[in-house]
Amino acid sequence: MDKSNKNFVNIAAIFLLLSSLCFLFIKVYIENNIKHYYSPLELTSSPAPTGAEVLLRAIVDRGSLRFDLQNLNAHFSVSDSKGRLNIAYGGTIPDFFREGKSIILLGKLESDKTFLAKKIIFDDISMVDDNIRSKDSIL
Repeated sequence: MDKSNKNFVNIAAIFLLLSSLCFLFIKVYIENNIKHYYSPLELTSSPAPTGAEVLLRAIVDRGSLRFDLQNLNAHFSVSDSKGRLNIAYGGTIPDFFREGKSIILLGKLESDKTFLAKKIIFDDISMVDDNIRSKDSIL
């Protein structure tokens, strides 16, 4: 192998190594920063990420909202077309919160299969997304 072929092989090897490292960095970045919204069915079925902080996207069930005045907690249930989950929330209910509307909750699934919500986030995408609407939530 002459000198020009050795240089070409070395350059190709360095390029391949750098390309692999770039791909690895991009893959790790995407895995750490991607947002996955769980459904009630995904959280209640096994293996559910018990104790890990997750995002839950579902529709607030009509007539399910009740308040615990001793602990100042709100309790309600959410569902999609396939599953239902009970929620406990200790914060102030935001103005946009409505029964029958889609919301995103940030929180943890407890061992008793109750979702302990830390934050309620408005789900503005739900206005055009009918995939998670249950039959009883459509007017």
